[in-house]
Amino acid sequence: MRTIIIEDDNLMLEAAKLIIGENKYFNIVGSFVDANEALQRLKELSPEIVFLDIEMPSLSGIEVSKKLKEFNSNIQIVFVTAHEKYALDAFKVSAIDYILKPITKDSVNETVKKLLKFKDGIRFLEKEKNRNKICTLGDFKVYGNNENEIIKWPTAKVEELFARFIVARGNSLDRWYLSVLFWPEASPEKALHSLHNSIYRLKQTLKINRIENIVSYEKGCYKIDLNHFECDLWECEDFIMLNLELNDDNIEKFEKINKIYKGSLFRNKDYVWSIDIKEELDKFFLNIGKNISEYFYNKEEYYKSEEVLRKLLKDNPLDEDLTDLAMKNDFKFENKMGIINTFNGLKNYLKKELNVSLRKSTEKLYLYLINNL
Repeated sequence: MRTIIIEDDNLMLEAAKLIIGENKYFNIVGSFVDANEALQRLKELSPEIVFLDIEMPSLSGIEVSKKLKEFNSNIQIVFVTAHEKYALDAFKVSAIDYILKPITKDSVNETVKKLLKFKDGIRFLEKEKNRNKICTLGDFKVYGNNENEIIKWPTAKVEELFARFIVARGNSLDRWYLSVLFWPEASPEKALHSLHNSIYRLKQTLKINRIENIVSYEKGCYKIDLNHFECDLWECEDFIMLNLELNDDNIEKFEKINKIYKGSLFRNKDYVWSIDIKEELDKFFLNIGKNISEYFYNKEEYYKSEEVLRKLLKDNPLDEDLTDLAMKNDFKFENKMGIINTFNGLKNYLKKELNVSLRKSTEKLYLYLINNL
């Protein structure tokens, strides 16, 4: 999200830039000690979020916030101050949040949660029209301005380079970092030359697909403006940040996010730098699937539980928690052969491939279910 910071104390401003800038959801496009200068540059910077000090000498933060809302009522304001006494005034001008100094990573994370909950809980100020779609969960596909047209990349390296910027989510990436990441065996000069060439080919490929002027370079860093894209990975990250607990009120949101999972991140792509996030996402979707399946089981909606469960077992055949739940579902359907086949399938595979035995609790559950059918 395009972000500016207005803080009349230089030291406080630098500290705020450092902490806010570390959060991947904020793209700092401007920082100011003079509120009037910030107001003059609103049209140029087009901020979505403004972190705003309340106590300033020329204009108070409350006065500035009113001018911000006059310029664009959709700008979200986060007040920053050392005193709680301004809280009521802050919320009178529809501030999204109120942070007490000093700013910390935790307070910024709390602000992110509130921003993500804004407008139906998942997406913040999403521009519904004229957005290019990116699919990363499963097959990696990027769509051009014709929504049915998948971009064809000139080389695998150019495709991977764009994928790295997707994970960065619009944040700048240092040219030397990219050079070493993608051409570790080359000399620094050759690696940098290869990077510049790949960036050029990436820009040309986007241009062919009528996506222009989104790649920029400043102070040794490359950046891709992805504001006109929507991406399943980002939707998943936004959901994770909400830290919701599954209940009757939000089950539909859990089902929606579960359905976007079509496979591992960048499936069939050997992107070494993405291994950690790939494993984290796989674990997240395994757990969320289990929770949804258990939710429907406890609600006695066994067919819904089974539908989610079978998809999970296909991708995670050795998970004993899933095996337990599958046998319990079969028990409710009075499907004795289903219980036997599920149990023996896992038992034989573990013995043959890994030379390990099933855990005792799964064996006990199996015997209980069989003996009570």
